[in-house]
Amino acid sequence: MKRTILVILCAIFASTVAFAQGKPVAKFEKTTHDYGQVSEEDGNVSYKFVFTNEGDAPLVITNVTASCGCTTPEWTKEPIAPKTKGSVTVTYGAKGRPGPISRTVSVYTNQGDAPIVLSIKGNVSPKPLTPEEKFPVEMGNLRLKDLTLNYGNITIGGQKVQILDVYNAGTTALTLKYEKLPKYITVKTEPASIPAKTEGKLIVIFNSAVAKEYGRFTGSFGLLVNNSKPVSNQLGYTATVLDDLKNTDPATAPKLGMSASFLNFGPMSEPGAKAVQEIKISNSGKSDLLIRKISSGNPEITASSSKFVVKPGEIVDVKVAVSKKIKEVTNATLTIITNDPFNTVNDMRVTIRP
Repeated sequence: MKRTILVILCAIFASTVAFAQGKPVAKFEKTTHDYGQVSEEDGNVSYKFVFTNEGDAPLVITNVTASCGCTTPEWTKEPIAPKTKGSVTVTYGAKGRPGPISRTVSVYTNQGDAPIVLSIKGNVSPKPLTPEEKFPVEMGNLRLKDLTLNYGNITIGGQKVQILDVYNAGTTALTLKYEKLPKYITVKTEPASIPAKTEGKLIVIFNSAVAKEYGRFTGSFGLLVNNSKPVSNQLGYTATVLDDLKNTDPATAPKLGMSASFLNFGPMSEPGAKAVQEIKISNSGKSDLLIRKISSGNPEITASSSKFVVKPGEIVDVKVAVSKKIKEVTNATLTIITNDPFNTVNDMRVTIRP
């Protein structure tokens, strides 16, 4: 009986001591802050998250960790007595980080194992670029963003427009003329005379209806700045002209098959070396496979097909010939363009050893 009474008294004492010790409770005024729109030029932006210890024991922040090295937390280091305030200041490094802000910091305290998570958000506006940064390519007083116009794929009979922003870095107006333009490219300068320290545009149109040919187009044309000569300023372009196959029914489409994806010629100097090899093109689809173009990236390599319309189930031969003028190891690309919607442009590597 005495033992039972002693156990009960110990339990009551332990409960009393635990109650007397109390527990800290951090209550933040808010756990999310939106910086809104800030400028990259501003550098660091900060916000102080304030909290009150609503418990009845001192609260201690044991650690604060950030989800990213771009976010730096600082916090109240001394114990926070009940009913008094503490803070966690979160600083975000905006310099060099244009774009959305979405970061968190985890606050660990003696009130429990689970951290309190604070969030910051917002958006960083990029700093304005200097003309030299925005237009890195220099042609005298003319500055450009790039030296190549990439049109991607163009439907046969259609056209595409590329607009290239330019800048007149000089102290007088600037005019442009163009030399060696292919017949399928037209260029317009806006404005026709670009004032000093002012941006302009080159509107460059690739018209495949004028080109009247399938395949890859790569080239360049000259820019005359204020009638400057000789022409050393070149603007390049690339485009691939293909059939419009977006509405092709996959169930009835042609399907290209090739007997090889790589050809190796050589050594060409050995007796009996073949200067001509064959590949076979098949059509396992449900409609005619049209070989629109076979082209080589090297003039010493040519290709010819026995037929350019491959019926379903049919196989045709393509002969690839190499000129014996080649005097060094050469790697080239043979490109076959068809109306197979899933294999429209097929590149084959060709290696020649003299």
